[in-house]
Amino acid sequence: MPSHATTPELGFTTVPRLQNLIGYFQTQNLCVDRTLFRERLEAYLANQVEVPEHIAEQISLRPSTQSFIWGHDHDFGSFRLSGLMGTRHIWMLSRFFDHFGVSADGLRGQRVLDVGCWTGGVSLILERLGAIVTGIDEVGKYPHALNFLRDAFGLRSLAALHRSLYDLTGPEFVESFDTVFCLGVIYHVSDPVIALRRLF
Repeated sequence: MPSHATTPELGFTTVPRLQNLIGYFQTQNLCVDRTLFRERLEAYLANQVEVPEHIAEQISLRPSTQSFIWGHDHDFGSFRLSGLMGTRHIWMLSRFFDHFGVSADGLRGQRVLDVGCWTGGVSLILERLGAIVTGIDEVGKYPHALNFLRDAFGLRSLAALHRSLYDLTGPEFVESFDTVFCLGVIYHVSDPVIALRRLF
């Protein structure tokens, strides 16, 4: 945790609540066998390439494309996964709620789009807040992993799709959401203005 994170003026008052919500996702709450669950997660982490092998051999892939990178720190109770983002997703959500005076309880029953869902740190919290969550990520292996977590924990209000934010044009997306979260994405896109217009 950032050393400054407990300073009241920085607005992190909802952090304990969000940490408690993500704490639900431990192995004692699984709907599947714990051993198989861990084996499946380890298989994701061992996945080295997303493209077919005969193509991967012909091109030079960046390390971020070659490896499955877990996004968020997650304590599953019987084991832990460390993510590249650590617990930053919790602090970012807390800062959002506190800074804009948004009640976390106000998301209950809302249709929420989580753009750039990665391995689901934000989506899982939003689902626990009572939102009906659709996560999207243009890197196909991440929504696949999030859907695995959804099924493993028996979540009914969460779905993850392999989709680019530039492709959110179908009737299932246009004016279909109450709230859009887009954390850690804009600085990755080729055209931020078009991306923001599409999200709007």
